[in-house]
Amino acid sequence: MAAAKAAWAAGQQGKFWQYRNALFSHQDQLGEAFYVDVAKNLNFNLTR
Repeated sequence: MAAAKAAWAAGQQGKFWQYRNALFSHQDQLGEAFYVDVAKNLNFNLTR
């Protein structure tokens, strides 16, 4: 569920495919901390 919410948020910022690619290429690292790290690396507005 957390990955789905994070992907939705990525889509709201126009970066769904970049986020999706990061999730699929690092499936062994999935988890809350990883989702936040990817969001930071893609320069998401985290408060949004």
